[in-house]
Amino acid sequence: MIIATMLLATFMAQQHAIPLVFLPAGMQLLACFVYGLRALPGCIIGIALGSALLAHHPIQIDTLTEQAAYATLSTLSLIGLIHAVCHTSHINEELSGLGYRHILIVVVLQALADALLRAALLPAPEYNTGFQLVVQATGNLLGSMAVVLSLFVLATLHRKLA
Repeated sequence: MIIATMLLATFMAQQHAIPLVFLPAGMQLLACFVYGLRALPGCIIGIALGSALLAHHPIQIDTLTEQAAYATLSTLSLIGLIHAVCHTSHINEELSGLGYRHILIVVVLQALADALLRAALLPAPEYNTGFQLVVQATGNLLGSMAVVLSLFVLATLHRKLA
C-alpha cells in the first residue's frame, strides 16, 4: 500500500498529460529495486489509478483494465531488466556491487521499453506516435534519474556524516 500511495501521489502531482519529468517512473524504479516482485501489486494500483485519474475522463472498467494491463507489463519489464542487468553483471540479491552505470542501463532501457509499451497500449490521439514516444521516453528517463540522483546525494551525505 505504501508503494501504491507514493505512486498515486506522484501521479497526482503531474499537471500535464505528458510531463517532461515523469516522477512516477522514478518511484516505480525505486520500488522495483528495493522490493523486486513484491512491488508489483503496489505499482499496478498506483500506476493504474494515477493514469486513470490523470486522463480527466470518467473512470470506467475497460479504461481501468487497460491501465492495469499497462502497469503490470511496465513493472514486469522493469523487474526483468533489473534481473537481467544484475545477472549479467554478477550482482547478488543484496545488490552488492550495484553501481551507477548499472542503474543507468536499466533506466535507459526501461524508458524506451515503457514509452513503446505506453504508445502501443494507451495511445494519445492528440499527439503523433513519434512525438509521444520521444516525450514519454524523455520524461521517464528524467524522472527516474531525478530520483536516482537524489538517492545518491542522500547516501553520500549519510556516509560523510556517519
